[in-house]
Amino acid sequence: TSQLHTLGAVSDQPLVTATGDLIRATVATRRGDTAAARVQLTAALNVLDFQDNRLHSAQAHHVLGLINIVEGNDLGAYGHLAELFTASGVPLHPHVSFRALVDFAEAAARTGMADDARRRFTAALTHLPQPRSARLDQLLNHAAALLNVGDVGDALARTLADPAGEQWPFERARLRLSYSGWLRRSRRRKEARQHISAALATFEKLGARPWLEI
Repeated sequence: TSQLHTLGAVSDQPLVTATGDLIRATVATRRGDTAAARVQLTAALNVLDFQDNRLHSAQAHHVLGLINIVEGNDLGAYGHLAELFTASGVPLHPHVSFRALVDFAEAAARTGMADDARRRFTAALTHLPQPRSARLDQLLNHAAALLNVGDVGDALARTLADPAGEQWPFERARLRLSYSGWLRRSRRRKEARQHISAALATFEKLGARPWLEI
């Protein structure tokens, strides 16, 4: 990411620099450094023209949603993340919007906006990028579980059984965390502890402090 930022600065390509700033802001937020994330986000916003620029608009809304989640402002988070899908489920960007699905669903569940999110989520399924990837399937199944769409336990278990999802350790760890919660509610505490331990080990390795404070 720092290479992207440096390349943009040296070659005087502000869009490249801004893209690097948005990625760095995402990483900083996942590590709990929202102050640094806001600085990087502001740097990107000072450069970007969002008119007809759906890629960077979607990235910025995702970063702002993440920042608000980490800072405990779930309503503010949902306000930004809901911008990624219209009321009829049309994604702001065909790829970035779907990568934010878990954050979108989590914020909705925390704010009482799950009904609104379920409508958008269900409608968005008709706009999925093709071909579908293992990453997209993992995000879809996790978001569906957070929104209580379908058989939650079965969806989470089947998704975790697919080793392809291990390529995205942060997303896989969050999935394990959700599954551990479902297992606890189902009084399967021993299995729950195994998944939560694996999730916490990944978060610690990645420096994802907000997800260690559960």
